[in-house]
Amino acid sequence: MQLYGRGAGCTQPTYFMWLLAIILLVGCDGATPSPQPDQPNDEVTAVAIAAKAPAAQETPTATLLPPPIIKTASLLTETVTPSLTEAPMMTNVTSTQAAVTPTMLSATATPFINRDCNQPGFPGYTRYQLSDAPLPQPLPERTPHFWMTAPMEIDGGLRINNIYPYGYDAGKNAGLLLHVGMDASGLMGAPILATAAGTIIYARSDENELHGWRCNWYGRFVTILHDEQWQGQPVYTLYGHVQNIIVEEGQHVAQGEQVAEVGVGGAAVAPHLHTEVRVGDNLFTTTRNPLLWLRPIAGYGAVVGRLIDESGRAWQGVTVHAIPKGGSVRNMATTWTYLGDRDNLARPDEQYAENFVFGNLTSGIHNIYVELEDRIYQQEVEVFAGGITEVELMTGGDRGATKTPRPTARPYVPPPPTAVPPTPTPSGPATGIPPAVWAATATAEAANR
Repeated sequence: MQLYGRGAGCTQPTYFMWLLAIILLVGCDGATPSPQPDQPNDEVTAVAIAAKAPAAQETPTATLLPPPIIKTASLLTETVTPSLTEAPMMTNVTSTQAAVTPTMLSATATPFINRDCNQPGFPGYTRYQLSDAPLPQPLPERTPHFWMTAPMEIDGGLRINNIYPYGYDAGKNAGLLLHVGMDASGLMGAPILATAAGTIIYARSDENELHGWRCNWYGRFVTILHDEQWQGQPVYTLYGHVQNIIVEEGQHVAQGEQVAEVGVGGAAVAPHLHTEVRVGDNLFTTTRNPLLWLRPIAGYGAVVGRLIDESGRAWQGVTVHAIPKGGSVRNMATTWTYLGDRDNLARPDEQYAENFVFGNLTSGIHNIYVELEDRIYQQEVEVFAGGITEVELMTGGDRGATKTPRPTARPYVPPPPTAVPPTPTPSGPATGIPPAVWAATATAEAANR
């Protein structure tokens, strides 16, 4: 049988040449066979895996960056890992080249903060001792920031626990932590009001999250990031030991709007409202004295003071009295200078660099009175309704005399009125708990620490 006929012009040698070419081509193509899936070659497989490993990273994944140091006006800094950055609520820019439209940013965009639970050791405090370093100097120009209203109204006022003020522990035998807020008495269910307009950033339990000294410190709490800033820093208000929270995280509230009710929980053993003001970062270590932010009730004013030695060092944990002129010890108010604390939890206001505050003193003349090292230091001041008066008492030198000049009074000038809804009238009874019960609250709370 002939594969190619002579009519096609092919000869027998030509046939063998084509056959030889086909054999050579087939042999070259099969010289390096690839491993088959059902017959793996271990050496080849290992090389293939090593070669393909980088290709598995071609799909973008989250890249962890070194955590930056975010500095605040506080003495401590917080190391945070960035997620969303909490920016100023509103920025007004004036420029000869261009004007930038003010932008209201979302308050839910907050820096990441480690909220893992811990169990800190109880710190020790120093009292009737001088600080190691001098207090900072007050700013040359000082303007009161009384733009917050009372978080709760009881019989036309706010019943503050004056035996446990900001920066104090209610006495060395009470066994309490240094206070970084203000406590006000109230019956269970009394309405809690927003001190200023802002956005709810927390409305939950802290049982499994660190928002205070330890987890389950507040029980249920609400935190507001306020629309208004101070010196370019965000300002927060925290309400602790609350119940029946009626707001949601991300919700904007007006000044005076109800956010929750007075409750009991966390470290509290009696119904009351714990209020904190935080500046810069929303941390337990960035609080300020709420009495310098809450507007005094009608007919009352505040006194901000410094008790220092000649080198400017602060006297820590010293009792200070304010006695109205013509009054007696029955009419006097009492507070304490901020305790010495290794964690620096009590932070002076950047404007006043204070270490004690009296809030809601009746207008008129008061005698600021201190007994220290068997000496008496006193200074008369005038308290203005709705205002703030500064005083400085200095020890040393002629130890029986006060070496400070007459204090200057700085009445508070409220800002122009803004469109703020009126404060709602609390519903139901809103009277305080019996004074005897409230007076024992600080001592009773020691058992829960």
